[in-house]
Amino acid sequence: IYYLDTSKVDKYTRTEVTSETDTQYLNVLFAIGEGEIDGIGSIEINGTSINNLAEPPTIWTRLGTNVQEKIPFFNTVRTFKQYSSGGQLLTQSVPLTLTTDGTDIGAFDVYLRCSSLYRVDQATGALQDDTVSITIEHSLSGQNQWTVQNFTIRSKSRSAITRLFRIPSTGFLTAGQYDIRVTRISQHSTSLYQSNEIYFMGVYEISDRDLIYPKTALLAMRIK
Repeated sequence: IYYLDTSKVDKYTRTEVTSETDTQYLNVLFAIGEGEIDGIGSIEINGTSINNLAEPPTIWTRLGTNVQEKIPFFNTVRTFKQYSSGGQLLTQSVPLTLTTDGTDIGAFDVYLRCSSLYRVDQATGALQDDTVSITIEHSLSGQNQWTVQNFTIRSKSRSAITRLFRIPSTGFLTAGQYDIRVTRISQHSTSLYQSNEIYFMGVYEISDRDLIYPKTALLAMRIK
């Protein structure tokens, strides 16, 4: 059995952050050895067994065979296309449209950023949750046949928060070049007691390539 202490591994193949509604996940793929191994066990994070964590990460392992199953979230090629330098402020009911560079795109992550998101109770001064609602639409480029999905971001933070919304949430679209349209639905507040600006930063274009990393032993984690 191969025992892995992740604190001593200095090589990883991929790492990225993804979101599902208001929950963010850290996805990390470690390349822990060249060639086939017998097994992987005793996984710890900061010296604590994953079995003793309040919310254990989802774990996948591959033993480095020549033909091994792909691992979810790590079997694709992912590249970023920026909408504009520093992002573009979304204003209510004004859509922003971006066309992917890739022509074999099967999914994408829409990257949004709020400089802060909160409201203040004027009576008590307490910080409270605020929300921003948006729609994300997509169509094969030039076809003008839009699929619409609604999303809400909720937080009470004076610091910047980011969200990545995956389209589709599972699986893949028909591979192609896509037009992507993002629209703010909720009202933009100008009150001193509320902050809810949101910026469209760009899109991570995702192509399904069935990457399996043959002859490399792998450990993948999805951490909430």
